[in-house]
Amino acid sequence: MIFIPVTGDSFRVLPETPEQLLAKTAELVHIPTIFGYTTDDGTWMVPDSEDDGVSYAEFNFILNYFIEIYFPPSQRVELLKRVKNLYLPSGISQSSLSRVELRTILINMATDFSMAAYIAKQAMLFSKASTTGTYVFQFDYRPSYSAAPLWYGVGHTDEKGFVLGLPAGPYPFAYPNTTAEDRYVADLMTTLWSNFAKTGDPTPQPLNWPAGLRWPSFSDDPRRILVIGVEPEVRNFDKEQAVVAWTGNSTTSMPDSGGSVKAHLGVLWFALFFTCGIVRKVSIL
Repeated sequence: MIFIPVTGDSFRVLPETPEQLLAKTAELVHIPTIFGYTTDDGTWMVPDSEDDGVSYAEFNFILNYFIEIYFPPSQRVELLKRVKNLYLPSGISQSSLSRVELRTILINMATDFSMAAYIAKQAMLFSKASTTGTYVFQFDYRPSYSAAPLWYGVGHTDEKGFVLGLPAGPYPFAYPNTTAEDRYVADLMTTLWSNFAKTGDPTPQPLNWPAGLRWPSFSDDPRRILVIGVEPEVRNFDKEQAVVAWTGNSTTSMPDSGGSVKAHLGVLWFALFFTCGIVRKVSIL
């Protein structure tokens, strides 16, 4: 993820980076872990208050801004090349992509960059270092009560209430307006998380609903994740290329915690909305 813990000084959060700590296998406490992200986790980083997509100029501006803020100069040129090769369709000119298509690509990119690639990377490191289970999920259900625009999709933190079972109760904490689908997904998640808390395995026995559901460990080959929704399913992890594109290596490296990666995301959010408004006005003129 792009939230990097401060290390190595009197105000540190961790004594060393997570990778350095994981390398000390003799000191590890082997505890089962669950990692996860939502399908459109990066939507909040994409400015489109008019809901009309983004122009190619805005697309390039935001992408370059991401890279300049969070990565050192020595990595930027190669990273930009890797990322464009991964996300932009080959052989298609920029003029043939609609504003909405560019926005969708930007959302996928922001989701991988801000959450999915680094969460998966961390899960890979944990699965290699630990002797206990490591589980990864993708939350793929948009709550019926979501107040976000439809183009936000399944956004950041949409899964939180479901983990607590709030769409299904208990009173007085239950959400007041929910659907049967909301309550089903809430029941599914509370069952999985309760099993995990009790046994270290979300599905110590295959679930009866849906029939035979078993959440495999991320250490299995091939790596698989649980996609959580009204029709949950186990899928092969398909973001290996994104992990490589953003982290430089699928198993060993992550950006360090120094320099530009410490920029505050609140500043990023404000700057993107402010400057993209300027870009939009200039392009109209």
